[in-house]
Amino acid sequence: MRAVFRDKLGLALAFSIIVSVIVAACGGGGGDAASPPSGAGGSTHDASADGSGGSNLDGAVFETGQNGDVVGLTIAPAAVTLTVVDGQAASTQLHAVATYQDGHTSDVNNASWSTDLPHIAAVDAQGMVSTVGETGGDVTVSAAYGGLTATAKVQVLIKKLVNPSGVAQSDIDKLTAATNPDTAVKFLYPYEGTVFPQGLQAPLLMWNGSAAGDQFLLNLKSDYVDINVVGKADPPSRFEIPADVWVTVTESGHGANVKASLSRLSSGTAMHVGQENWKIASGSMRGTVYYWSVTWGSVVRIKPGASAPENFLKTAGVTDGCTTCHTVSADGSTLVMGQGEAPGDSQANTFDLVSNTLVLSGQGRAWANPGVSPDGKYLVRNHAELPGYPGPGNGDGMFNTHTGAKLPGPTGLEGKFLGMPAFSPDGRLLAYTTLPSPGTLSLFDYNGSGPSVSNQRSLVSAGSDPTTQYIT
Repeated sequence: MRAVFRDKLGLALAFSIIVSVIVAACGGGGGDAASPPSGAGGSTHDASADGSGGSNLDGAVFETGQNGDVVGLTIAPAAVTLTVVDGQAASTQLHAVATYQDGHTSDVNNASWSTDLPHIAAVDAQGMVSTVGETGGDVTVSAAYGGLTATAKVQVLIKKLVNPSGVAQSDIDKLTAATNPDTAVKFLYPYEGTVFPQGLQAPLLMWNGSAAGDQFLLNLKSDYVDINVVGKADPPSRFEIPADVWVTVTESGHGANVKASLSRLSSGTAMHVGQENWKIASGSMRGTVYYWSVTWGSVVRIKPGASAPENFLKTAGVTDGCTTCHTVSADGSTLVMGQGEAPGDSQANTFDLVSNTLVLSGQGRAWANPGVSPDGKYLVRNHAELPGYPGPGNGDGMFNTHTGAKLPGPTGLEGKFLGMPAFSPDGRLLAYTTLPSPGTLSLFDYNGSGPSVSNQRSLVSAGSDPTTQYIT
């Protein structure tokens, strides 16, 4: 008989065991050995036929570790780049390679495969890795077998052309090849070195000096993307990067340095406007941003990722006049603003952001740009020389944001008038500039349980250059 056993590697490694069985032929007293004994049946066995002196078995073959156990596991190739061109998925075959004790290597057909970023690249049971969607990045592919694990790096690069205006290919070629500097146009916004968190809408690009009918090419390039956006932008020239393109740029990789290069085609001549370097942060903003909208003439708020701001004051019934200078507490519970100066301007001052209600009005311009404690309970008035000069008289000390009452103290700020005060988010410090301006950037230690300040000290002086003296 022949028995085949495969070892844990699934490889046909064999040795043979040959068993000979000698069967003694017993007959009655000196009977002929060639004759079957009585009752033995009609078959005859010739011992000389196998030379074993008796009956034989076929060699039994058992496959086992002829090359020894697996001592190493690798993936080939160890590093590869997959490029997604204009949305077309890319793939490549990876191989898990086992090394045995005797140095022999061979592919493993039944390894367990996985990736750490399956939304960027996935791998099937045979080691075929394929891109998923249009997000780039560095993906780690793993293969596990026989208690061992190996990894390979797969870089996914997104390359595409976005042409919503239907710019002719001949013009695109000119824009792509442009090297001569554009002396008429300047790249104005975003700024060089801007850091963009993930989860925000795309910035509105702006430049000046262009002419009607000009065409442009914006190239966004990082380790993971190489995207060209072409189009038209008549003066005043501004362009919003398509939302899907911005998602690809910001979500590709764990943070990235992006080069934004702008070229212009005007009257058949292509020129290079300039290049900016941006940084994509490896995380999204949290919380809510409050700001004064010039368009709406009101303080509004927006959450990261929202398509439009919310006029929360109007929702709560504050519709009178202009609302501008404001401060929000670090915990997001309280907003304080100074009322306007013109007739009809808002009289609102303290807004409870938790209950979405106005809790205090009538404190006047003196509450413009105050320092608000991190818990929103207290404020320090601002006495810097702003238009309208906020806070004349009775501005020293601290105040209750919800009642407007001056704290009896002592707070350590009695008789002290601070410029542009600001609390540190952790509630340990109070920063300000001394008055009159130009002043010195200074600090107090802050104790919120009092509340009180102590340990007044200077950080940075205004300096002697009158063009750079003002610290704000």
